[in-house]
Amino acid sequence: MGEEASDDKKPTTKFELERETELRFEVEASQSVQLELLAGMAEIFGTELTRNKKFTFDAGAKITSRLADVFNQRCEVNRRASVSGCVINTCGWVKGSGYQALVHAASAFEVDVVVVLDQERLYNELKRDLPHFVRTVLLPKSGGVVERSKDFRRECRDERIREYFYGFRGCFYPHAFNVKFSDVKIYKVGAPTIPDSCLPLGMSQEDNQLKLVPVTPGRDMVHHLLSVSTAEGTEENLSETSVAGFIVVTSVDLEHQVFTVLSPAPRPLPKNFLLIMDIRFMDLK
Repeated sequence: MGEEASDDKKPTTKFELERETELRFEVEASQSVQLELLAGMAEIFGTELTRNKKFTFDAGAKITSRLADVFNQRCEVNRRASVSGCVINTCGWVKGSGYQALVHAASAFEVDVVVVLDQERLYNELKRDLPHFVRTVLLPKSGGVVERSKDFRRECRDERIREYFYGFRGCFYPHAFNVKFSDVKIYKVGAPTIPDSCLPLGMSQEDNQLKLVPVTPGRDMVHHLLSVSTAEGTEENLSETSVAGFIVVTSVDLEHQVFTVLSPAPRPLPKNFLLIMDIRFMDLK
């Protein structure tokens, strides 16, 4: 038996679950849910819950988990994937929101081993915050290894983007064509956070990190990378759907209401929902 509630001012719901069954819930934006085990035994990601202790789940707890859901679905139909598991390679962003993303990824994928390279502070923080059954290992850097500079990482990223369009050593020939403003709908993920002082009295702050914001085509799109979503309509969550590929905007013609893109495939675009990124690529070579 479990109890689900957000706080004392919001309704409390009690569930009595049968043996070998599970409770699933999704936390809406600007909301939170507290889960409390009143009787019996239950677990979350293999960790046994403590009775009469409240566990809090913040807004968006199901989403920055979509990739884990897709992987689990693959494991159900692919025995090799199910047996071998997966290796999650993360970036070097280990502070603030970056650290929270690491902990959430470990929870969503139900990882059993975490390897930390030459970051003793990160190692201690993960040992503290991850469940006891997760084995956290600290490994030193190999001799002679140096940290890559920001400029070097940017050059490597640009080279990977260039290879996406042109292939290794220029073995591919990308396509350039015009796209009408009216033929596509462009969105960006995330909206600016409004200061609490600017909100109407009694209104609470919304979680804008994954909010979809429509973008009007303009010259500021030049050199931006766009992902082509496989979504069929706006009723689907564009931030969770797979992408068919990527294009880069090379020029914008406001007079004729078209923009020119570099694409690995010929026209037309497979879908008309596009997500704009902060990443830019200038085709200089």
